[in-house]
Amino acid sequence: MKRPLILIAVAILLATATFSSNADQTNLVQNFQIQLFGVKQGGTATYGNITITSVDVEMVGTRDVIRALGTATGNNYSRAAKLVVVSPLAGGNSSVQVRDGDLNTDVSGFFSHEQTSPAVSGSQSNSRTGRSSTMDFNIQTFSLHDSEGTPLSLHFSVQGVSIDTTVNNPNSGVSSETNANVSGSGDQDGGLLILQGTIGIRGRTLEVVPGDPVAPGV
Repeated sequence: MKRPLILIAVAILLATATFSSNADQTNLVQNFQIQLFGVKQGGTATYGNITITSVDVEMVGTRDVIRALGTATGNNYSRAAKLVVVSPLAGGNSSVQVRDGDLNTDVSGFFSHEQTSPAVSGSQSNSRTGRSSTMDFNIQTFSLHDSEGTPLSLHFSVQGVSIDTTVNNPNSGVSSETNANVSGSGDQDGGLLILQGTIGIRGRTLEVVPGDPVAPGV
């Protein structure tokens, strides 16, 4: 079941969003965190009658992904750049962006996200405090790939058990996050990578993007 890169609780957050009369858009912004460790083919050396072929260790983190996206899009991002998922609370598709100061780059075309299994769900609620939480366990796939003919130097396709957690607290509102333990394969500069690690979508920052005033009579 394919779905946008978006947390399942965004629809619930609609209840807490405030929209102005001039069509401002309120977005939920969450950090997209990637931490993968991999092995790649090393070199071969011969010492007398002994030949050794090595396996090298490689880390693929959020910083490496941002660097590859910068090269592909012609942007020289700083070390302060962040990878985020932006979801409009009024509905519509989420987007993946690189944010570096005032520079926002939509890189959604380089990512795919798919839930490949049904979910096993658990929940807990407190009738006195009104606090409730849910946890959905399922299998999800995350991919980084070329986009419409624009090549990347780094690719991966990883999947594993994902936990989607939603907490509804009357005092602080709704918060959600996705945490996945994944494994799979990829490549960097054409070299094969065997990968495992974690992918997370976390945080709850609401931002209002000014819109055009509503025309009279609309």
